[in-house]
Amino acid sequence: MWKSMGLIFLLLIRIWVWNQYPDNHLIHLNDNGEVYEFVGRICFEPDYRRDDIRYVVCPEDFPGRFLLKTSVYEKFGYGDSLRLRGVFTEPFEMDEFSYKNYLRIFNVSSIFELRGTVKRVKGGSGVMNRLFRFKIGLLEFYESKLNEPASSLVAGLLLGSRQGFSDEVMDQFNRTGLTHIIAVSGYNISIIILILTSLLKFVPRQIRFWIIGLFLLAFMAITSFTASVIRAVAMGIISLAALEVGEDYNFARALFIVAFGMAMWNPAFLFYDAGFHLSFLATLGVVYLAKYLDFKFVPDAFGLRAAFVLTIAAQIATLPILIISFGRVSVISPVANLLVAPFVPIVMLCGVLILIPFLAWPISLLINTVTLIIFAVVNVLSNFSYSSISF
Repeated sequence: MWKSMGLIFLLLIRIWVWNQYPDNHLIHLNDNGEVYEFVGRICFEPDYRRDDIRYVVCPEDFPGRFLLKTSVYEKFGYGDSLRLRGVFTEPFEMDEFSYKNYLRIFNVSSIFELRGTVKRVKGGSGVMNRLFRFKIGLLEFYESKLNEPASSLVAGLLLGSRQGFSDEVMDQFNRTGLTHIIAVSGYNISIIILILTSLLKFVPRQIRFWIIGLFLLAFMAITSFTASVIRAVAMGIISLAALEVGEDYNFARALFIVAFGMAMWNPAFLFYDAGFHLSFLATLGVVYLAKYLDFKFVPDAFGLRAAFVLTIAAQIATLPILIISFGRVSVISPVANLLVAPFVPIVMLCGVLILIPFLAWPISLLINTVTLIIFAVVNVLSNFSYSSISF
């Protein structure tokens, strides 16, 4: 009891500190109408969209982070130093959505509106810069070898990129309850774990655990150690331990320790990050609900049945957050997952195998075919009148 009270006290102190801003913090510059000129460094992975590119920038002369939007023709890399001129504005808030609270997840307090052009002062360097460049190289490789939407699907599943998906496609995946398959999440990590576990059945359990753990660390490096991937891997490792050992109590404690650590790192996860809430509840579903579910009509090869079981368990556990945070529940989600989930491990595995030169052509053909099936299912199911219920 005293330990729990101590942890709560520490978290409350962290939240208080998190809400305090020094006098020279850039948040105090919002909406004052003044034009500022300074040098800032891109300190987060660039977010490449269909219509623009979004950068999180850290000024050199004062604390804080702000969001900068540029056209798709002005591309810069992680670590680049930019000379900027413009004004700071406060992120908008609406009844349905607070962009201000969403940006706090990334410690961003302002939006920067340009008054002029962006000039690169110095190029980025270091390990993170190389990792991001490697990731961009993989994205370009998939674009060159695969048709759309296959290249975007593989990039989403393996690298967490959503730049190739239109708003219409995203809405279709939302309506069918399949958003979790097109971005790096705890679901994708669970699929990776199941595939590796299936391929390493002959390896002793303890050695297999460490092999998979090292693979997940390498996966985090490829995806550039973004917060969402770190969260997903942390939850995935807990799920892995639960599947391997099967003792519930210790994993509940481990899950809460991970959640506490992430909340201490950034309290915005606790208050505003729906992804954090979904990952937490999905992991609870994997640990506690999956063992009561069994779908013998799903093939067991390559962990397909286990993947489907985990999907349904996670969907059940995350239902409250889907209602509260998004105001929509997909009625057709179980059917959609039944039809689509078996193909996801195939696409993910083939997304790795296509990197082998002599397998590139046949694997690309397989990925393109499977992707067409997935998107055909999503298109048909999303067009049902009552595929989802809005609250």
